Amino acid sequence: MRVGHVMDGNLLLEKPGAVKPFHAVLRDPSFSPMGVILLSASFPFIPVHSLVLFYRVIRAADITLHLYLIPNNHGLEKAVDKDEKRRGHSFLVDKPPHTSRPLKFNTWYHVSSSSKAEINPQELKFVYLTSDSRQLYTEIYTKDLQEGMQLTLTKSSQKGKMEHSPLWATFLRARDIESPAALSTSLCTGLLIHDGEWVWPGGPCLSPSKVERGFPCSLPHS
Repeated sequence: MRVGHVMDGNLLLEKPGAVKPFHAVLRDPSFSPMGVILLSASFPFIPVHSLVLFYRVIRAADITLHLYLIPNNHGLEKAVDKDEKRRGHSFLVDKPPHTSRPLKFNTWYHVSSSSKAEINPQELKFVYLTSDSRQLYTEIYTKDLQEGMQLTLTKSSQKGKMEHSPLWATFLRARDIESPAALSTSLCTGLLIHDGEWVWPGGPCLSPSKVERGFPCSLPHS
């Protein structure tokens, strides 16, 4: 096995220090890790470890979500997060992001839901865009999440057709998309410390263990 990278327009091959089941190890690489992604984009037959990022858009109607499908690259993650927060005051929904297997560039993937959510577009092309470019995403809209929402990502074998084996799936509940700010203000209002006990003003004393289980938030410092 050799690891290829481009230098001055030429393809160079380097011998890895170790080969693992899912990756190769280079002891002292002479190129940036970003070059590996660029090389993979040039050779779409090479599978790439990928992430599904999920954002709730605050400045949008009802419940609006943005779903991104990007290579597993920290620089791209940061770029998406910065752009979402700047444009829509969005926040990342905490769901497992990794796809079940590596994906191939320039391949179409289908986003579907068992609910009546509006998904546009339903077909999302997996491409590599530089971190200074706006990344592609799918918009998902629904009026509420009272019954939750199942979301699935599958490969499209042809335009309009899809494979049955899911590459990523999650179940979204109403609690999952509550903003961190809303959660922090709705919990622990009026909680005080009195003689070493946690109490509600005018209410019974609660032991610290009960409060930790029932009210998981940080208290202001005195």
